Amino acid sequence: MFVDRTSCRSQAVAVSVSLITVLTALLAAPLAAQQQEQDAAEELDELMTALRGGDEVSGWSTQTELTYVLVDGNAESETLGFRSLSRWQKPRRQFRVELQGIRAESTTTRRAAVGTSADDFQVIERKQTELTAERYLARARYQQRFWKRWLWFVGGGWDKNEFSGVDSRYYGVAGLGNLWVNNETTLFQTTYGASYTVQNDVVENPNREDAWVGARGTSELFHAFNDNVAFQNRLIFDLNLEETSDYRAEATFAIFATMSRRLALRVALDLLYDGDRALTTLVREFPSGVPTGDLVTVELDGLDSIFSVSLVINI
Repeated sequence: MFVDRTSCRSQAVAVSVSLITVLTALLAAPLAAQQQEQDAAEELDELMTALRGGDEVSGWSTQTELTYVLVDGNAESETLGFRSLSRWQKPRRQFRVELQGIRAESTTTRRAAVGTSADDFQVIERKQTELTAERYLARARYQQRFWKRWLWFVGGGWDKNEFSGVDSRYYGVAGLGNLWVNNETTLFQTTYGASYTVQNDVVENPNREDAWVGARGTSELFHAFNDNVAFQNRLIFDLNLEETSDYRAEATFAIFATMSRRLALRVALDLLYDGDRALTTLVREFPSGVPTGDLVTVELDGLDSIFSVSLVINI
Protein backbone atom coordinates (compact mmCIF):
# COMPACT_ATOMS: atom_id res chain seq x y z
CA MET A 1 0.00 0.00 0.00
CA PHE A 2 1.36 3.40 -1.05
CA VAL A 3 1.19 6.32 1.47
CA ASP A 4 1.85 9.91 0.40
CA ARG A 5 4.08 11.10 3.24
CA THR A 6 4.25 14.64 1.86
CA SER A 7 0.46 14.92 2.01
CA CYS A 8 0.42 13.61 5.58
CA ARG A 9 3.02 16.10 6.64
CA SER A 10 1.04 18.92 5.04
CA GLN A 11 -2.12 17.85 6.85
CA ALA A 12 -0.28 17.59 10.13
CA VAL A 13 1.20 21.06 9.69
CA ALA A 14 -2.23 22.46 8.81
CA VAL A 15 -3.78 20.88 11.92
CA SER A 16 -0.95 22.24 14.08
CA VAL A 17 -1.38 25.74 12.66
CA SER A 18 -5.14 25.58 13.25
CA LEU A 19 -4.63 24.45 16.84
CA ILE A 20 -2.12 27.22 17.44
CA THR A 21 -4.52 29.78 15.93
CA VAL A 22 -7.41 28.58 18.11
CA LEU A 23 -5.26 28.58 21.26
CA THR A 24 -3.91 32.02 20.46
CA ALA A 25 -7.45 33.35 19.95
CA LEU A 26 -8.63 31.80 23.21
CA LEU A 27 -5.71 33.29 25.11
CA ALA A 28 -5.97 36.68 23.43
CA ALA A 29 -9.72 37.08 23.93
CA PRO A 30 -9.54 37.79 27.70
CA LEU A 31 -6.61 40.16 27.11
CA ALA A 32 -8.53 42.01 24.39
CA ALA A 33 -11.61 42.24 26.59
CA GLN A 34 -9.46 43.46 29.47
CA GLN A 35 -7.85 46.06 27.21
CA GLN A 36 -11.26 47.24 26.01
CA GLU A 37 -12.47 47.53 29.61
CA GLN A 38 -9.31 49.44 30.48
CA ASP A 39 -9.75 51.81 27.52
CA ALA A 40 -13.41 52.38 28.45
CA ALA A 41 -12.45 53.02 32.08
CA GLU A 42 -9.79 55.51 30.97
CA GLU A 43 -12.35 57.32 28.79
CA LEU A 44 -14.84 57.53 31.66
CA ASP A 45 -12.06 58.62 34.00
CA GLU A 46 -11.23 61.41 31.54
CA LEU A 47 -14.85 62.61 31.70
CA MET A 48 -14.88 62.40 35.51
CA THR A 49 -11.66 64.43 35.64
CA ALA A 50 -13.24 67.10 33.43
CA LEU A 51 -16.37 67.19 35.60
CA ARG A 52 -14.31 67.38 38.79
CA GLY A 53 -12.34 70.37 37.48
CA GLY A 54 -9.13 70.11 39.50
CA ASP A 55 -6.28 72.47 38.66
CA GLU A 56 -3.64 69.77 38.22
CA VAL A 57 -4.44 69.28 34.50
CA SER A 58 -3.78 71.69 31.64
CA GLY A 59 -5.80 73.06 28.76
CA TRP A 60 -9.39 73.95 27.95
CA SER A 61 -12.47 71.85 28.72
CA THR A 62 -16.16 72.60 28.28
CA GLN A 63 -19.26 70.84 29.58
CA THR A 64 -22.52 71.85 27.91
CA GLU A 65 -26.00 70.84 29.09
CA LEU A 66 -29.15 71.09 26.99
CA THR A 67 -32.80 70.68 28.00
CA TYR A 68 -35.78 71.04 25.67
CA VAL A 69 -39.42 70.08 26.26
CA LEU A 70 -42.23 70.71 23.75
CA VAL A 71 -45.90 69.91 24.38
CA ASP A 72 -48.41 70.35 21.56
CA GLY A 73 -52.06 69.49 20.91
CA ASN A 74 -54.79 70.31 23.40
CA ALA A 75 -52.14 71.78 25.69
CA GLU A 76 -49.14 73.75 24.47
CA SER A 77 -45.93 74.57 26.30
CA GLU A 78 -42.26 74.95 25.50
CA THR A 79 -39.24 74.86 27.81
CA LEU A 80 -35.64 75.52 26.82
CA GLY A 81 -32.68 75.31 29.17
CA PHE A 82 -28.93 75.39 28.78
CA ARG A 83 -25.81 75.47 30.92
CA SER A 84 -22.21 75.79 29.81
CA LEU A 85 -19.10 75.60 31.98
CA SER A 86 -15.74 76.30 30.32
CA ARG A 87 -12.43 75.95 32.15
CA TRP A 88 -8.87 76.93 31.29
CA GLN A 89 -6.44 75.18 33.60
CA LYS A 90 -2.76 75.09 34.34
CA PRO A 91 -1.08 73.55 37.38
CA ARG A 92 -2.23 75.58 40.41
CA ARG A 93 -4.23 78.00 38.20
CA GLN A 94 -7.77 77.98 36.84
CA PHE A 95 -10.08 80.30 34.94
CA ARG A 96 -13.72 79.39 34.35
CA VAL A 97 -16.79 80.89 32.73
CA GLU A 98 -20.31 79.67 33.46
CA LEU A 99 -23.46 80.49 31.47
CA GLN A 100 -26.99 79.40 32.38
CA GLY A 101 -30.44 80.07 31.05
CA ILE A 102 -33.97 78.74 31.28
CA ARG A 103 -37.08 79.96 29.49
CA ALA A 104 -40.56 78.44 29.68
CA GLU A 105 -43.80 79.58 28.13
CA SER A 106 -47.28 78.08 27.94
CA THR A 107 -50.19 78.69 25.64
CA THR A 108 -53.76 78.75 26.95
CA THR A 109 -56.50 77.97 24.43
CA ARG A 110 -60.01 79.27 25.09
CA ARG A 111 -62.74 77.72 22.95
CA ALA A 112 -66.23 79.07 22.45
CA ALA A 113 -69.17 77.77 20.40
CA VAL A 114 -70.64 80.73 18.52
CA GLY A 115 -73.93 80.20 16.62
CA THR A 116 -77.68 80.58 16.46
CA SER A 117 -78.60 77.08 17.68
CA ALA A 118 -77.21 73.84 19.06
CA ASP A 119 -76.94 72.51 15.51
CA ASP A 120 -75.65 75.67 13.87
CA PHE A 121 -72.49 76.95 15.50
CA GLN A 122 -68.79 77.51 14.89
CA VAL A 123 -65.98 76.77 17.32
CA ILE A 124 -63.80 79.83 17.86
CA GLU A 125 -60.36 79.38 19.45
CA ARG A 126 -58.50 82.18 21.17
CA LYS A 127 -54.89 81.44 22.13
CA GLN A 128 -52.81 83.38 24.60
CA THR A 129 -49.11 82.63 25.08
CA GLU A 130 -47.61 83.58 28.41
CA LEU A 131 -44.05 83.47 29.71
CA THR A 132 -44.05 81.36 32.89
CA ALA A 133 -40.34 81.19 33.83
CA GLU A 134 -37.18 82.97 32.74
CA ARG A 135 -33.74 83.15 34.31
CA TYR A 136 -30.29 83.95 32.90
CA LEU A 137 -26.90 83.90 34.57
CA ALA A 138 -23.27 84.55 33.61
CA ARG A 139 -20.26 84.45 35.91
CA ALA A 140 -16.49 84.10 35.69
CA ARG A 141 -13.67 83.46 38.16
CA TYR A 142 -9.90 83.19 38.15
CA GLN A 143 -8.11 81.45 41.01
CA GLN A 144 -4.50 80.55 41.77
CA ARG A 145 -2.88 78.57 44.54
CA PHE A 146 0.06 80.41 46.08
CA TRP A 147 1.04 78.39 49.16
CA LYS A 148 0.25 74.75 49.86
CA ARG A 149 -3.57 74.62 49.96
CA TRP A 150 -4.15 78.39 50.01
CA LEU A 151 -5.47 80.22 46.96
CA TRP A 152 -6.54 83.69 45.94
CA PHE A 153 -9.35 84.48 43.51
CA VAL A 154 -11.18 87.27 41.72
CA GLY A 155 -14.49 87.05 39.89
CA GLY A 156 -17.75 88.64 38.90
CA GLY A 157 -21.14 87.90 37.45
CA TRP A 158 -24.56 88.97 36.24
CA ASP A 159 -28.00 87.43 36.57
CA LYS A 160 -31.57 88.23 35.61
CA ASN A 161 -34.66 86.67 37.17
CA GLU A 162 -37.72 88.85 36.70
CA PHE A 163 -40.10 86.28 38.17
CA SER A 164 -38.14 86.60 41.42
CA GLY A 165 -38.25 90.38 41.14
CA VAL A 166 -34.67 90.92 39.90
CA ASP A 167 -34.37 92.83 36.63
CA SER A 168 -30.56 92.71 36.73
CA ARG A 169 -27.85 92.10 39.31
CA TYR A 170 -24.10 92.63 38.89
CA TYR A 171 -21.42 91.69 41.38
CA GLY A 172 -17.65 91.58 41.76
CA VAL A 173 -15.78 89.58 44.39
CA ALA A 174 -12.18 88.96 45.48
CA GLY A 175 -10.68 87.02 48.35
CA LEU A 176 -8.90 83.91 49.60
CA GLY A 177 -9.72 80.23 49.79
CA ASN A 178 -8.57 76.77 50.78
CA LEU A 179 -8.32 73.61 48.71
CA TRP A 180 -8.96 71.08 51.47
CA VAL A 181 -9.14 67.84 49.45
CA ASN A 182 -7.85 67.27 45.92
CA ASN A 183 -7.37 63.67 44.77
CA GLU A 184 -8.58 61.41 41.98
CA THR A 185 -12.08 60.97 43.42
CA THR A 186 -12.77 64.03 45.60
CA LEU A 187 -12.36 67.79 45.36
CA PHE A 188 -13.45 70.10 48.19
CA GLN A 189 -12.64 73.78 48.49
CA THR A 190 -13.99 76.88 50.25
CA THR A 191 -13.57 80.56 49.46
CA TYR A 192 -14.29 83.77 51.39
CA GLY A 193 -14.14 87.29 50.05
CA ALA A 194 -15.46 90.83 49.87
CA SER A 195 -18.10 91.62 47.26
CA TYR A 196 -19.75 94.64 45.70
CA THR A 197 -23.28 94.27 44.28
CA VAL A 198 -25.50 96.48 42.14
CA GLN A 199 -29.12 95.30 41.86
CA ASN A 200 -32.04 96.70 39.87
CA ASP A 201 -35.42 95.34 40.91
CA VAL A 202 -38.50 95.00 38.74
CA VAL A 203 -40.38 96.91 41.44
CA GLU A 204 -38.14 99.31 43.34
CA ASN A 205 -37.83 98.69 47.07
CA PRO A 206 -37.64 102.08 48.84
CA ASN A 207 -36.13 100.49 51.95
CA ARG A 208 -33.07 99.05 50.20
CA GLU A 209 -30.14 100.64 48.42
CA ASP A 210 -29.44 99.44 44.90
CA ALA A 211 -25.68 99.01 45.59
CA TRP A 212 -23.83 97.67 48.63
CA VAL A 213 -20.64 96.11 49.98
CA GLY A 214 -20.96 92.52 51.13
CA ALA A 215 -19.20 89.37 52.29
CA ARG A 216 -19.40 86.26 50.11
CA GLY A 217 -18.52 82.67 50.98
CA THR A 218 -18.67 79.53 48.85
CA SER A 219 -18.00 75.82 49.14
CA GLU A 220 -17.61 73.30 46.33
CA LEU A 221 -17.62 69.52 46.64
CA PHE A 222 -17.22 66.87 43.95
CA HIS A 223 -16.99 63.16 44.77
CA ALA A 224 -16.86 60.25 42.33
CA PHE A 225 -18.29 57.08 43.84
CA ASN A 226 -16.94 55.00 40.93
CA ASP A 227 -16.16 55.39 37.22
CA ASN A 228 -19.82 56.02 36.40
CA VAL A 229 -21.51 57.92 39.25
CA ALA A 230 -20.52 61.19 40.93
CA PHE A 231 -22.06 63.76 43.30
CA GLN A 232 -21.60 67.54 43.18
CA ASN A 233 -22.60 70.21 45.68
CA ARG A 234 -22.07 73.97 45.62
CA LEU A 235 -23.12 76.48 48.28
CA ILE A 236 -22.98 80.28 47.93
CA PHE A 237 -23.80 82.77 50.68
CA ASP A 238 -23.75 86.54 50.08
CA LEU A 239 -24.39 88.98 52.94
CA ASN A 240 -25.10 92.70 52.64
CA LEU A 241 -22.81 94.22 55.28
CA GLU A 242 -24.77 97.47 55.25
CA GLU A 243 -28.08 95.69 56.03
CA THR A 244 -27.51 92.22 57.52
CA SER A 245 -31.15 91.18 57.04
CA ASP A 246 -30.44 91.33 53.31
CA TYR A 247 -28.67 88.12 52.25
CA ARG A 248 -28.84 85.57 49.46
CA ALA A 249 -28.08 81.87 49.46
CA GLU A 250 -27.74 79.44 46.57
CA ALA A 251 -27.38 75.65 46.79
CA THR A 252 -26.87 73.13 44.00
CA PHE A 253 -27.10 69.35 44.40
CA ALA A 254 -26.31 67.23 41.33
CA ILE A 255 -25.79 63.57 40.42
CA PHE A 256 -23.80 62.62 37.31
CA ALA A 257 -24.11 59.28 35.51
CA THR A 258 -21.52 58.89 32.75
CA MET A 259 -22.52 57.09 29.56
CA SER A 260 -19.41 57.52 27.40
CA ARG A 261 -16.28 59.59 27.09
CA ARG A 262 -18.31 62.58 25.92
CA LEU A 263 -21.77 62.11 27.44
CA ALA A 264 -23.24 62.06 30.93
CA LEU A 265 -26.67 62.42 32.48
CA ARG A 266 -27.09 65.15 35.13
CA VAL A 267 -29.95 65.29 37.63
CA ALA A 268 -29.85 68.49 39.66
CA LEU A 269 -31.77 70.54 42.21
CA ASP A 270 -31.02 74.28 42.56
CA LEU A 271 -32.33 76.24 45.55
CA LEU A 272 -32.28 80.06 45.56
CA TYR A 273 -33.17 82.05 48.67
CA ASP A 274 -33.40 85.82 49.15
CA GLY A 275 -33.62 87.02 52.74
CA ASP A 276 -34.85 90.48 51.70
CA ARG A 277 -37.75 89.54 49.45
CA ALA A 278 -38.34 91.41 46.23
CA LEU A 279 -41.60 93.25 45.63
CA THR A 280 -44.30 92.99 42.98
CA THR A 281 -47.50 94.90 42.24
CA LEU A 282 -51.01 93.45 42.03
CA VAL A 283 -54.33 94.89 40.91
CA ARG A 284 -56.69 95.13 43.88
CA GLU A 285 -60.14 93.63 43.31
CA PHE A 286 -63.47 93.86 45.07
CA PRO A 287 -64.71 90.64 46.76
CA SER A 288 -66.90 90.12 43.70
CA GLY A 289 -63.80 89.91 41.51
CA VAL A 290 -64.25 93.27 39.80
CA PRO A 291 -60.95 95.23 39.54
CA THR A 292 -60.81 98.46 41.51
CA GLY A 293 -58.10 99.99 39.32
CA ASP A 294 -55.74 100.39 42.30
CA LEU A 295 -52.30 98.75 42.56
CA VAL A 296 -50.92 97.27 45.78
CA THR A 297 -47.36 96.18 46.56
CA VAL A 298 -46.68 92.74 48.06
CA GLU A 299 -43.62 90.59 48.74
CA LEU A 300 -42.67 87.67 46.53
CA ASP A 301 -41.71 84.26 47.92
CA GLY A 302 -38.17 84.12 49.18
CA LEU A 303 -37.38 80.58 47.95
CA ASP A 304 -37.15 79.39 44.35
CA SER A 305 -36.33 75.82 43.32
CA ILE A 306 -35.30 74.43 39.94
CA PHE A 307 -35.25 70.69 39.25
CA SER A 308 -33.59 69.63 36.00
CA VAL A 309 -32.58 66.52 34.10
CA SER A 310 -30.12 67.25 31.32
CA LEU A 311 -27.57 65.70 28.98
CA VAL A 312 -23.97 66.80 29.55
CA ILE A 313 -21.70 66.98 26.52
CA ASN A 314 -17.97 67.13 27.26
CA ILE A 315 -16.05 69.04 24.59
